Amino acid sequence: LPLLPGGVLAWWVWRDAPVEYCALRADNALLQGDALAWAENVAAGEALAPTNPRLLELSARLAVLRRGADSEEFSSGPLAESAAESWSELVAQRPGFALGSLEYALAQTHRGLFAEALPFHLRAIGREPDYATGYEYLGYYFLRRHRYEEALRLFRLARLLPGAQVSPQEIAGIEEYARQLSP
Repeated sequence: LPLLPGGVLAWWVWRDAPVEYCALRADNALLQGDALAWAENVAAGEALAPTNPRLLELSARLAVLRRGADSEEFSSGPLAESAAESWSELVAQRPGFALGSLEYALAQTHRGLFAEALPFHLRAIGREPDYATGYEYLGYYFLRRHRYEEALRLFRLARLLPGAQVSPQEIAGIEEYARQLSP
């Protein structure tokens, strides 16, 4: 009887090893900044298991990177659609994964699908309330909606938490812009 769980574990590892190896190589390429190797390993892994959660996340990140590098219009085009689709599949498979919800919400915000994005922004913050990125992404959501006070409040809150990316200068720039718009 003790051999049964060990046998199941060995079968699982043997079954998923090629896909996980591709994901590991893609992760390493990402860390080394080698976008070509990243893309090749993601494609090789997706050919073996197109719904593997790690590969979906890596695929979405790759599409986001390429979208930002290849296009002035960050919110549209086939790469934006590809990123949103990969994040959507990841969120469907792992609804409790805060990063997946966060990135899916950002992808929908970029695409202008605000009603779709808001619940995922809130879910991600609910999962990780002590991390700045969720508040910054929600701030960006409000910035895109031209609701500057809400955005500024969230950016200021994010500055107090680990992982903050929005600088005080950027916050001051948004404040100045909002003042110019107000009568």
